[in-house]
Amino acid sequence: MAALAVFLFHIKGHFTACCPNVAVLAKNVGFYGVAVFFVISGYCITSSADKASHHGVGQLSFLKKRFFRIYPPFWAALIITVLTPYLLESISFLRTGHLAWPDRDWESYGVKDWLQIASLARVFYGTGQEDLHVLFRGVNPVYWTLAIEFQFYLVMFFSLLTKTYWKKTLAIVTFLGFVAMYFPSILPGERSGFFSGLFLGYWPLFSIGIALYFLLKNGISLTIFSKHISTLISVLIVFTLTTWVIHSAFENKIKADLMAGFGSDWFGFALLSAMILWSLAPIEPYLRNGVESKCLVFSLPLKLGMFLGTISYSIYLLHARMYQVVEKAVNYLHLTNSLYSVLAIIMGTILISAIFYHFFEKPFIHHSKYRQ
Repeated sequence: MAALAVFLFHIKGHFTACCPNVAVLAKNVGFYGVAVFFVISGYCITSSADKASHHGVGQLSFLKKRFFRIYPPFWAALIITVLTPYLLESISFLRTGHLAWPDRDWESYGVKDWLQIASLARVFYGTGQEDLHVLFRGVNPVYWTLAIEFQFYLVMFFSLLTKTYWKKTLAIVTFLGFVAMYFPSILPGERSGFFSGLFLGYWPLFSIGIALYFLLKNGISLTIFSKHISTLISVLIVFTLTTWVIHSAFENKIKADLMAGFGSDWFGFALLSAMILWSLAPIEPYLRNGVESKCLVFSLPLKLGMFLGTISYSIYLLHARMYQVVEKAVNYLHLTNSLYSVLAIIMGTILISAIFYHFFEKPFIHHSKYRQ
């Protein structure tokens, strides 16, 4: 859902004519999917680190797992992204009979630029005045989040090096993260390119996922109540928070409301998302039963959701460029400005992402398995 939210944000203009309400939601809420990524990542990576610390798995094995999960698919997506403009022009050639290779945003890049992008270190080479996505705009602006994400993994790796003190190390980093988020001016060189690309300002979002993991691991959830009461409270929390988000988005004031309530709209949305995830713990058994149900009405939507979750990284890597390829093909079929065209763009991009997952992401997943 988070990956699709970011996807819809990038194609929000396509909804204006056929689905104006969806366009408003995509515009005002879609980009917060990144905040949800960081929360989920905090939960999952803490789970992996906790298992590594208990099972005696080497810290380098932990880092290797994260490296193979992020970099090889990213490099493959980077190559595809660079080739996409040529594919788009080829599709145009089928319509117009005129072939003219497009202007390339990365035409001026040198070896140094490509090394910065391929290593995800480019976030450290900005002026500090631009948004981080601008640094990757020449290839794919969403890649800046991967740079922050891998910094999270490195912090977790170094915390594991402290052995039994890894949790205390994370607590210290979390404290510094909140300082960087709410009091950035007291950090040295906070306006320099290096510090603007540092993970610290985004760490509080990741730390919410860390807290979520330890809360659920220690049984601190609604499951302490009876099954019916916990389910009722869970539904009420999810309904209330979701309704508030949707209402605030339609009123075009969700950012202002989150800023007023939490001092940071990204942190506020991440916290609300974590509250929803935390409150869903009592419902998990029902979801598991639904997946295994013979009733397709229950099982198919859940299996579809699990499938989209499986390929969500591939969707995230490709959507910002590959939807343009699908859009070109849709225009070639004269399906423009209709609900059918939007659905075709979404489904086509998901299909391409699924193929990419099978050939370029899945082969590296086994590298991220610990050997007990």
